[in-house]
Amino acid sequence: MEKLTVAGHYARALFAVCEPRRLVDRAHAELELVSKTTRDADDLHQLLSHPEIPPSEKRRVLKQLLPAELLPEVGAFLNLLVEQCQMHLLEAVSQAFLALRHERYGILRAKVETAHPLSVESRTRLKEALVTATGRNVVLTEVPCPELIGGVRVQVGDRIIDGSIAGRLRQIGERVLSQQ
Repeated sequence: MEKLTVAGHYARALFAVCEPRRLVDRAHAELELVSKTTRDADDLHQLLSHPEIPPSEKRRVLKQLLPAELLPEVGAFLNLLVEQCQMHLLEAVSQAFLALRHERYGILRAKVETAHPLSVESRTRLKEALVTATGRNVVLTEVPCPELIGGVRVQVGDRIIDGSIAGRLRQIGERVLSQQ
């Protein structure tokens, strides 16, 4: 919990710097790039997170790996994380930054659990239904969930819409038991 709180503070600080300059989208893309790069290279992640490696060495490694056209705001932010020995928070900061971006632009995230990947048509229909129901732009994240057997379960915020076969069978069972 504390990690998320600290990451949220860092994300809000970077967002506050980037938003007035209209750099939120680019800053998010760059944070994602750096986060993915460090996540995919375990040695790099360990080096950047290790408390005994001097910040100057970490900055040197980052400078070699990252694109030269990185936003100065993002570069300064990464240097701050290095100086504060907080590079282990980078992925959480990136996720918190994305949540702030979605909130600011009225984007609603929906997690869609499916037994089988949705067809393009089904995905489009589901997204349109959610946009109509919520009045907001919706970003779908599909998560495989083989135990559903079929159908989908959608989580939007703290609300769950269970359209799975397992969910429907459970509802039928509850109705049968309540009638006895």
